[in-house]
Amino acid sequence: MNSKQRPAVIAVTVGLPGAGKSSLCQRIENYARVSGHKDRVVLISFDDEEQSLSSECNNKETLTDFDTDIWHKARERALEKAKQALAATNDPIDESSKSIQVLLVDDNMYYQSMRVPFRQLAERVGAGYLEIAVDCELEEAMRRNALRESPHRVPADVLRRMAGRLEPPTPGRRSLHVKSDDDLETLFCAMRAASAEPEVNHEASRAAEAAASRASVNASATHQRELQLRRIVGEFIKKVPATSRRGAAALAAQVKSEIAVSDTFDVEAMAALLQRRYQEYLSFNPEL
Repeated sequence: MNSKQRPAVIAVTVGLPGAGKSSLCQRIENYARVSGHKDRVVLISFDDEEQSLSSECNNKETLTDFDTDIWHKARERALEKAKQALAATNDPIDESSKSIQVLLVDDNMYYQSMRVPFRQLAERVGAGYLEIAVDCELEEAMRRNALRESPHRVPADVLRRMAGRLEPPTPGRRSLHVKSDDDLETLFCAMRAASAEPEVNHEASRAAEAAASRASVNASATHQRELQLRRIVGEFIKKVPATSRRGAAALAAQVKSEIAVSDTFDVEAMAALLQRRYQEYLSFNPEL
C-alpha cells in the first residue's frame, strides 16, 4: 500500500465576539466526527486557553476582567499547541485517501498581525492556510454577546471598538466569508482546496535564492577570471620566439594552474610571474 502524509490546512476564524465563530467551529468538529468524514479536525480555542490559565493562576478576578499577561500567554500556548498538534497527528495514510487534517483555530483575530504566526507556521510545515471570516452585523453580534454569561461576555464599548478596528481577510484563495449556520460541506471543500495548495516557505525560498545567487556570482567571477588568464597567456605566447613557444606554452599552463587555485588574482602580478619564469626557463635552456 502506498502511503503519504495527510494533507493539512490551518484554518483560523476571523470575526467579532458573538458572530458565531465558536458555534461554527463546534459544528465543524462534530460534523467531521459523526458524519463519517475521514478528515481529522483538531480544534484550538483561545478562550479555552485563557480560562485554563486563569484557573491555574487561581485568580477569580481574571475570570471577569481582562488580563493582558494572561491574554499573551494564552496566545503563546495556543500557537505551541498548534505546532504540537500538527507534529503529532500528521500520520501516513493510504495514498488513495482524500482525507485532510484540519487545524481549526477559534479566535476573533481582528488584526491581521494576530493571524501572521499561524500563516508562518503553515509555511514552515508545508500546510495550506485559510482565513474563515464569520460575518455578522454588529447589532446582532452585540445582542448575542449580551446573552452570554461572564467571563465570555465582552463589554459593549469594547465590542464596538473591535468592530471599528477589524481587519477583514484579504480577498483571494486564502480567505472565505461565511455565516455561522452555512453549509459545512462547502466549507470542507474550501479547506480541502487550501490543503492542496500548501504555503511556500518563504524563509527557505529566500535562503535558496540567496545561495543560487551566490553560486551564480561565483560562477561568473570564475569565468571572468578564466578569460583573463587565457588573455594573459595568449599575449605572453605571442611575444615568445617561435623556437621557444612549445616550452613557453607548457610553462604558461603551469603558471596558469597555480594562479587559478590561489585566493588572490592580479593581472599584472601574473604577467610578471610569467616573464620571470620564462627568463628562468631560458637560463636553463640557453640554446633557445
